[in-house]
Amino acid sequence: MHLTTTILMGLSALLLITTGTMKLLNNATARGNADHLGISSNLSRAIGLAEIAAAAGLILGIIVVPLGIITATAVLILLIGAIVYHARVQDNFTAMLPAVLTAAAALAIIVLNTLKL
Repeated sequence: MHLTTTILMGLSALLLITTGTMKLLNNATARGNADHLGISSNLSRAIGLAEIAAAAGLILGIIVVPLGIITATAVLILLIGAIVYHARVQDNFTAMLPAVLTAAAALAIIVLNTLKL
C-alpha cells in the first residue's frame, strides 16, 4: 500500500506543478480558463501558487505522513472549489472530469495515509 500511496502522491504532485505553473505564469490557457470560470488573473495566479505549494507538501508528505494528509485535505478543498466553479458556469461532466479525478486522488491519499497511522 505504501508504494501505491507514494505513486499517487508523486503523480498528483506532478499534475499540480504543471497546472500551478501554467496559472502562475498566466499563460493563454490559464487566462482562458480563468475567464471562462469568471475568476480574475490574480486569483488564478494565487491558486497556481497554492497548487505548487501543495505539490511540495505532497512530496514531503511521502516522508512526513501527517503533512501528506494535511496537504491532500487542502488539495481536496481546492478541487471542490474548482468543481463548484465549473458547476456555476454549467460545464458538462467532461469539463469537470480533471477536477473530479484530482479530488478523488486527494481523497485516496487521505484515506491511504490515514491507514498508515
